[in-house]
Amino acid sequence: MSAPRDEFYVELSPGGRLTDDRAERWERPIVAVLVAMVLLIPLLIVPSLSSMYELPKAVALWILGAVLLFLVVGKYLSRRNALSGGYGSSDRYLEWSVVGGLLVLATLSTALSIEPTTSFFGRYGRYDGLLTLAVGAATYLAAMQVDWTPIRLRILSWSLVSSAVVAAIYGLAQTLGFEFISQQITFTAGRSAGTFGNPSLFVGFLVFSLPVAASLAVSYWRRQRPLSVLAIVMTAVIASALLMTLARGGWLGAVVGIAMWAWMGRRHLAERKTLAITLVAVIIGTGIAWTAITAVWDQPQLNVAARAAETASLAEGSVGIRIETWKAAVSAVADRPILGWGPDTYGLVSPGYETQRFVDLAGPVIEDNSHSILLQTALSSGIPAALLLLFMVVLLIRRGVSGTIGRIAREAGQPREVREILGAMLETRDGVLGETEESGRLRVKVDEAVSKHRSDSEIESREIAIAAFTAAGVGYFITVLTTVNPVGSGFLLWLAFGMIGALVADKVATQFRLPLGVRLPSAIRQGLLIMIGLVPLAILVVGVMFLVADRNYEQGSQLESLTFLQQARAEYDDAAALNPWEQRYQRASGRTVIIAGLQIGDRARMLEAIEVFSALRARSPLDINNHMFLGQAYLAMAQTFTNPADARLAADAFRGAINVRPRSFEAYSFLAAALFFQGDYEASREAAEATLAIKEDGQAHYYLGRLYLQEGDSAAAGREFRKAVELDPSLSEARQAVDDLPK
Repeated sequence: MSAPRDEFYVELSPGGRLTDDRAERWERPIVAVLVAMVLLIPLLIVPSLSSMYELPKAVALWILGAVLLFLVVGKYLSRRNALSGGYGSSDRYLEWSVVGGLLVLATLSTALSIEPTTSFFGRYGRYDGLLTLAVGAATYLAAMQVDWTPIRLRILSWSLVSSAVVAAIYGLAQTLGFEFISQQITFTAGRSAGTFGNPSLFVGFLVFSLPVAASLAVSYWRRQRPLSVLAIVMTAVIASALLMTLARGGWLGAVVGIAMWAWMGRRHLAERKTLAITLVAVIIGTGIAWTAITAVWDQPQLNVAARAAETASLAEGSVGIRIETWKAAVSAVADRPILGWGPDTYGLVSPGYETQRFVDLAGPVIEDNSHSILLQTALSSGIPAALLLLFMVVLLIRRGVSGTIGRIAREAGQPREVREILGAMLETRDGVLGETEESGRLRVKVDEAVSKHRSDSEIESREIAIAAFTAAGVGYFITVLTTVNPVGSGFLLWLAFGMIGALVADKVATQFRLPLGVRLPSAIRQGLLIMIGLVPLAILVVGVMFLVADRNYEQGSQLESLTFLQQARAEYDDAAALNPWEQRYQRASGRTVIIAGLQIGDRARMLEAIEVFSALRARSPLDINNHMFLGQAYLAMAQTFTNPADARLAADAFRGAINVRPRSFEAYSFLAAALFFQGDYEASREAAEATLAIKEDGQAHYYLGRLYLQEGDSAAAGREFRKAVELDPSLSEARQAVDDLPK
């Protein structure tokens, strides 16, 4: 008998299940890691860090993602090249191709990035680089390898919802005026920020969790009513915190997600009319209650109705800023449409594309994210990558609908025999199951569970879960279309992709065994597994270094605020040694040297700091901060030692900043100061006037006043000095100039 060419594993889905002891040994830890991700990552906070919300989540995500990769490869090798695409489904190669295409494009864009290191790890506080995308792909692939039995679905769902409720309670405590962990939140006081430190980042996690919480209420309504009631209460808590984020993009995502969940699960809701009415009353009642409460609070910034009404003012406030941010992103994408600028480089790119309207609304703020997942993907890795991501969402919806109200759902409970499904491909003798049958050159393994369709309750649990995670993924995607896709919850979208792919399989599921997998000796397979196993260890080491570095940076900031400059510099230097990729650590070290040099008039020490800033500018010329720090260091020396050469070098640095950010009124203002000390008064006037043409600035008015004084026009000088004080009361030079004016 000739050797089999391919090996097929038969599965009926949603009825029937493939069982394999070797695969099961790998599936259980995969489920455990996925549960750990949804339970722990959203809740991780380390108050001793400067990046206390984002960095712990990023490091945990990287480590757990690497562990998932190890487990998936282990399952692949243990079954001799039998890797599942949707639990045993061969037609999932389409999704695999899309995900693989995204990774290839992101890798190419990282290699060609304007700053490859940033593109690999992501920017400080965002961490939305290639590494995070790779973890998302690993999460997707791992979720596709699991036979999502009802018990596994329940464990994952309860873990996710429990994590969301803990974070939501914390967010509501913030709304009520209680902050137990940190005072670092700089957004509107009282907005629910939870364990993300930012309402706009927090809301996506809540949007994803909301339909899952509601689905638990549906699942337990008939069998365990107390658990169903608990799920209803948890739904209300999540909805309350979501509403009090005051994030309107999240509100839209929640409405779309819940509406889609109700539509996909309408048959199950119709069979539980009392529950359906209760859920509608709870969700709508929660919204009405918080709207009414906030309307009479003495905190108008938390008024839900007023916040919703602000959306109509498209040209003003945060909506106006968001629109201008999108305009800048579209312009940047148009300049590099194929492979983009590199993952997470928008903070370096945006200064060159920002509009005058953005400066009018946002002032000196530099946006480090385009606030739209599609625009961010297009800018990072090109328009083809954004289209692939959109295609994944379309597939998610198509699979979800197919598994709940489509053909697969209609056929799920119909009794069928293996002979009917395989047709002419396989001739199986009656009563012989679990044995290997050969038909031509095809060998088929038929599990005895194939002929046993799942019970009605199993099918129902499966359909409810499909509706929940499809709606969760779609609601989350709608949310991040208008806001940031944070590292602490972005992986959930990939989890939804994978789970739906695994839950919704076709009638006959197959696995192809490639010849390469058959020929690999056991020793080589084990060697490959060991090599992959080193990846989590390497990421663990890097992650610990990142965490320790950020702790040192935070300690340095505290010491600097207490004017212990030497000790602060030592902490900053330690941070830079542990994480040399993060430039802010080195800039902070140079800043303390400048301050110390000014205090004691030590020019040599200040030159030492200038070397640091010059090296950073050479390393990252598109980072405006490097130009500004260098220019301010030279300007400080020019003011302290009255050296025109230093002023000239300062002016050159500020011109470099203007090249990076043409509408930087701050750079123009400092350029006016540098030119004044250089003695080029006409150029200083032009720079000050250019500053004011972009935005009103106290320092620019101050130097215009000094120029008027030199011309003998004390009246005009007085107007400029007083305007400077009005705009910037902390400008001591301007206040002194007002006092010194002739009476």
